[in-house]
Formats: sequence, C-alpha cells, structure tokens
Amino acid sequence: MISDTILHKYLRHLRYIDQGSIVHLDAVDLALRLSLEELEESMAPANATAELGGANLRIMELQADLERLQGAVNAEVTELRQQLAQLDTDNASLIRRNKELADELQACREAATWTVQQLAPAHAAIHNTDHPNGSAIATAPPAAIHHTTLNDFASANLTPENYDWWIGLDAGRHTWRNLPKRNRLDLVRYVLSFGPPDAALKMIEFDAIRPQWMPTAGTHTKTFNMTWEQLNDFTVELQATL
Repeated sequence: MISDTILHKYLRHLRYIDQGSIVHLDAVDLALRLSLEELEESMAPANATAELGGANLRIMELQADLERLQGAVNAEVTELRQQLAQLDTDNASLIRRNKELADELQACREAATWTVQQLAPAHAAIHNTDHPNGSAIATAPPAAIHHTTLNDFASANLTPENYDWWIGLDAGRHTWRNLPKRNRLDLVRYVLSFGPPDAALKMIEFDAIRPQWMPTAGTHTKTFNMTWEQLNDFTVELQATL
C-alpha cells in the first residue's frame, strides 16, 4: 500500500542507528511528520480529481438548465412575434375598413349634394331676415331638398340613438325641446351636412331644407351658444361653448 511504502521510507533510517543508542523522540517525530505530509500530498490528486469531477457534473447540470430556459424563452419570443404579426394584420384590416366607410360616407354626401342641386329651383328671390346686421337682403334661394331626402339618408348617417330621435320627431312621438341638447346638436349638424362640399350651409339655406319640427337657424345659435360658423365647424364641441 502507498501508506506503508511512505512510512517505511522515513522510518527505515532509524534501523541503522546503533542498537545501544536511544532514538531521540524528535527523530521519530520528524520521520512520522514527513511521512504524513508525503502521504497527504500523494492523496491530493485523487481529491482534486473528485472535486473536478463534481464541478464538471455541476457545470453540465447548469448547462442543461440554461438550454431549457433558452428553449422556453425562444418559444415565448416566437409566440409574441406571432401575436404582433396578427395585430399588424388586424390593424391593416381596420385601416382598410375605416377607409371603406369613409369612402361610403363621402359617396353618400356627394349623392345628397347632387340631389340638392337637382331639386333646387332655378330662380327666386326671398328676404333673409336673419342677416347679422338685421337688414333684409335679396338672395338666391337655397337648394330645396324634399322632406324624404333627409329621411332617406338619416339611417346611414346618424347613430342609432339619433336616428331613433329623428324618426320619433318626424312621427310626432317626440318634441324638439324634449331631446338632450347633445342630440339636438347632432341632428342640426346632420342637416348642415347637406350643404355644398366647398362651403358652409347658410342660415337661409338651412331654414329651407330643415324638417318642420326643427327650429330655425337663428334659434340654434342661441340654444347652443355658438356662432353660425361654429355650428358648421363639426370639430367645435358643445361643452366648449357652455
């Protein structure tokens, strides 16, 4: 055995000491200490090998864990990319649909404008008593829209709530004052939308095409606390003027 060999290596010198002499304890101690140190050194590589093997095993385990985590991350990234791609597709579809709806609305307005122009009387003269300075002026009459024209386009251009108010007013089930002010403004602006595409509808033109149950143009500027220009500007909100 290795331990016996090392021990014999250091203790054998004690044999050559004269048999009549007394071996000093320090010599024995030195021999034992040297043999133990060499024995410890001879065992170190084995311990280091075992520790190295354990470290390599731990590294392999960590590597396997890292690969599993990387695989999970890659799967999540792939799923997120697929979701983003789907969102891009849905967004593109919404953009196309919004454009289609905008084109349809523009086509309806152009059709309404064309109808107004076709139904307009050729010549006439009336007095505009709603002129801002209070004077009466002669002007060409507005385009005459038949009452059914506004009704025909109401369902396509009004919200379901406003359309319900519209047909209720037209049927006499409601009165104008019973409507919430927000809805009244929406209905007024629906009539204003039948004006020419390149200019705002004038007050006299509004009065010529409005339904009989809707008040005149001058009344609306007071009710909504807006100028006529603000009423024709659909970006001006009701609450901003209160």
